[in-house]
Amino acid sequence: MTRSRSGTRRNRRPSRPAEAPESTTPPTGEDEKATGWAQLSRGTKALAALVATTAIATVVPGVIPYVSDRVLDVLGAPLVRVDTETGPSEGGVYLAAAGAVAAEPPDPLRDSRFVAAGHSPTKLTLEGRRSAGIAVVDMTVEVVARDPVRTGTLFAIPPQGDAENGAMEVNLDAAIPVAAAAGSGTPYFAAKRVTLARGEVWVGTVTSRTTRCECAWRLHLKLRYRGNQHEVVVPPVDRAPLRMTGFPGRPDDYAVQYVWKPDGIARLDCAVDRKACAATDLPPLGRR
Repeated sequence: MTRSRSGTRRNRRPSRPAEAPESTTPPTGEDEKATGWAQLSRGTKALAALVATTAIATVVPGVIPYVSDRVLDVLGAPLVRVDTETGPSEGGVYLAAAGAVAAEPPDPLRDSRFVAAGHSPTKLTLEGRRSAGIAVVDMTVEVVARDPVRTGTLFAIPPQGDAENGAMEVNLDAAIPVAAAAGSGTPYFAAKRVTLARGEVWVGTVTSRTTRCECAWRLHLKLRYRGNQHEVVVPPVDRAPLRMTGFPGRPDDYAVQYVWKPDGIARLDCAVDRKACAATDLPPLGRR
């Protein structure tokens, strides 16, 4: 309290302390470590984890396979390598195109205008990519499109023997198609056990059949790895699905046929020579 010149007392207002400026000191210690780790990429973290645990692996047996698996998990590497291959079978070569093909195709199996007709064997190859066992526990079928059967062009080479059955059969005409054990109708993996270690390969044949449609379809593999469920789609969704077609009601429903004869492949124009087209022998597989 002070006294003014007039003699009256005047209270002095207390001054407010100045606010402290924001600290510009960078984080140190544990805060700095946390900030740096968060900025690392996934690949760098995986490499750091590998380096940090390699020393432990020299003391604790069995750590290296586990660490290797975990690094692959962090990087998002696939659990299995999957290959599919569709080709001819002992049941003959039957292919169909949607339109009339004017000239004999030099390599119809590699001609994108044709798909398998009646039945289609697909070789499925799986290779394990982890040290821990990867179990294939189930396989389901997804039909992504059903269109009318193709009636443009038939390319036919009759079988040299009986049509073989693959390890699995898929009836694409079923309301819910399943990958069944050949000749039994039982889901294949209900009784079959497949477990893949790193580098181990399993090969199976999936024979698909249809009489009603041109079908596009995919397989969904259910895997179990380190106690967790995983799914692999074959072919993957960013690639074209598997595709095949049934036969029409009669052989002469095609516009054009290329049919094997003792002296070579004969071209038949079914609008001109319907009788010859009607005599073409189509196998019962895929016939309505």
